[in-house]
Amino acid sequence: EFAESKAGWIKKHFDNPVVENRKPAVQYTDGSTHYLWGEPFTLRVIKDADKYSVARLPDHTVELRVKPQSGQQIRERVMREWYRRELKRNIPALINKWEPVMKVKVNEWNVKKMKTRWGTCNTRAGRIWISLYLAMKSPEFLEYIIVHEMTHLLERGHTHRFYRLMDSFHPEWRAIDKRLGGRHWKKQS
Repeated sequence: EFAESKAGWIKKHFDNPVVENRKPAVQYTDGSTHYLWGEPFTLRVIKDADKYSVARLPDHTVELRVKPQSGQQIRERVMREWYRRELKRNIPALINKWEPVMKVKVNEWNVKKMKTRWGTCNTRAGRIWISLYLAMKSPEFLEYIIVHEMTHLLERGHTHRFYRLMDSFHPEWRAIDKRLGGRHWKKQS
């Protein structure tokens, strides 16, 4: 009886599966494949460094320099911070692009390791958080999420007004949301 009473909820969640590939690959070993801005690259691990560093090379290789005894946790942390720097290098230009268009002001923004969301917005503080994992996706996804979160500065919830605003600011947002594994694209404005 309980399962039958929840049939609508169960069907809804089967029709809208959670996107599982939001986390980076678990292995940080020589030859493993990772992504930056939607492009695959091969990781080259060099274990003789005095200090930790990550460098993107022109041949779709990323060189991860670590100390000889560095394990997976340290490699993951070094890569995570590299992704964070990549995002922080790109976010300001997008916010500056959209603030005058949307007539809003982002007071503060940052990057956070989020497991279930691509972004969040604190409307009172005018603060947005962007998921670290967006550095692995195509740049269009980062721009969409920034516009989405900035729209919350005008409309807090996912209301009809919110979706109308999204349609006016970023007309192709529904297709991008769908490819990102979101559920907003199904909403009617």
